[in-house]
Amino acid sequence: MASTTNTLSDDTILANLYDLFMSASPAQIQQGIEWYSDASAVAQEMIRLDPTLNLEKAASIISAFSPRCSWAQNKRKALRYAACLHVGGLRNCIKMASESRILGFEALKGPKTNAFARNIAGDLDAVTVDSWMMRAAGFESGKSPTVRQYRSISSAVRMIASSSGLAPAHVQAIIWIVKRGKSE
Repeated sequence: MASTTNTLSDDTILANLYDLFMSASPAQIQQGIEWYSDASAVAQEMIRLDPTLNLEKAASIISAFSPRCSWAQNKRKALRYAACLHVGGLRNCIKMASESRILGFEALKGPKTNAFARNIAGDLDAVTVDSWMMRAAGFESGKSPTVRQYRSISSAVRMIASSSGLAPAHVQAIIWIVKRGKSE
């Protein structure tokens, strides 16, 4: 059940995420394990389009376009950006993408966008917490996490990862897929 406040105990967050993780089908588990590798393939395609990019910068550009965007839209925007084609969207996202071309991870000041870029670049210890993970933890939909909420959700994901033998990024992706209902 979603909280109508911004507070849930760490135990409740862990229980909510664990229940979703345990409800994953074998297909959802496989999708979650492959999700960030598939996203990294998009970054590799960007590097083919623009050889001045490296994996860190391409992953950061993808992440810069991720706020308020479906994964399908996110990929299209990032690939168009790498091909030097016009990309519409939030001005701040375009600004972050331009800064990411130069600074890589350093351009991404938010914990979600920074962790997401690191996951795409192969860091499977970072935990991405977006609005779907907030819902999965039991918070109101559409809310960005506070620092405390982000830490609590990340900690819970790491505990589940430790007990399951999977990487935190894989656990997060599995929970996200179960909560959202598909891998998109």
